[in-house]
Amino acid sequence: MPRREILSAALLFLSFLAPLAAMGQETMGQVRELVMKEKKPAVVYLFTPSCGYCKAMDKSVFSDRDIRRELAAGTVFVRINGETAAGAARENKIIGYPTTILLDDSGNKIIQIPGYIGKKDFKAVLSYLTGRHYRKMSLMEYLKKKG
Repeated sequence: MPRREILSAALLFLSFLAPLAAMGQETMGQVRELVMKEKKPAVVYLFTPSCGYCKAMDKSVFSDRDIRRELAAGTVFVRINGETAAGAARENKIIGYPTTILLDDSGNKIIQIPGYIGKKDFKAVLSYLTGRHYRKMSLMEYLKKKG
């Protein structure tokens, strides 16, 4: 791959992460305000820099181009560092990392998913959220129906 293409790909990836990194210390109240303003459901990803499973999700899930596009287009995606935003972790009773929280487009919690989520499963969760299927059924019902 030519150097220029590598640089372009790296800049695209970093431009996606830059606004997210700035939100590392947000409170859930601030996230809910952003959801209400954007009128989009949210994916709140709580992590710690030392968490191996968090690093694995960053590498395999959040580096996927299709996932990044859908997150940017259809959701408010917020990464929260559990070490620097202890209030958000405490408010959600986080007992381990990573933890993914889905909020509807009114800022209400739909579900809190502890642990690593693989790429295929994350795409299904994202489809559930962006398709607004939470209005009709639980995530588990959706996943069973989807097969």
